[in-house]
Parts: sequence; structure tokens; C-alpha cells
Amino acid sequence: MSQYVIKVTQLRRDFADLTAIQNLDLAVEKGQIYGFLGPNGSGKTTAIRMLTGLLKPTAGDIQIMGLKLPQDAEKLRMHIGYMTQKFSLYDDLSVIENLKFIAKIYGSLYG
Repeated sequence: MSQYVIKVTQLRRDFADLTAIQNLDLAVEKGQIYGFLGPNGSGKTTAIRMLTGLLKPTAGDIQIMGLKLPQDAEKLRMHIGYMTQKFSLYDDLSVIENLKFIAKIYGSLYG
């Protein structure tokens, strides 16, 4: 029996009249590396934001490391890291300074 660290069933996210993600099923086993590839506007960022608990799904079930989202989003944030795209970083800070800043926001001991 495999151990899934990510298990997503029938995930959907709507923004007004736009369906960004529809019926996404995903299962990633412990030890696997998984990536999202696709053109701009295909839902990659929306999916990642839902999988990290930053965005609530319109429908579907999400389990990450045994935690249910969005209910356990705060607990999940203590176990994962998420760095936004380059344009979201502070240009006047180094990479390590950006990482430490984000760590302090989330209350990490490493900040």
C-alpha cells in the first residue's frame, strides 16, 4: 500500500464566470517529485495556491501529509514552504533575506 503525501479528488476552482481548474485528480506518493507544466493561464498557480492552503477550492477534497484543506491550512503551513514567483520578491533584499523575511512572517524558528 502506497503512502500519498498529496491526494486531490475532483478539485475545482471558479472565479466568477471563469473555471480555472475543473475535476483535478492528483495522487503523489512519498518520495516522488512532481511538477506542474503548462502555458500561462492553465491553472498551475491556482492549483499550487490551493495545495498550500492559500486559496479555498470551490469544490473537491485535498489532503496534504494527512491534513485536510482548507480546514488544516494553518497546521500545514508549519510543515511546508512556498516561495512566490520572482516578481513577488523584494528586489532590495537578497534571496536569503527574502527567505528569512517570509520565515519570520510564518513564525519559523529559522527566521
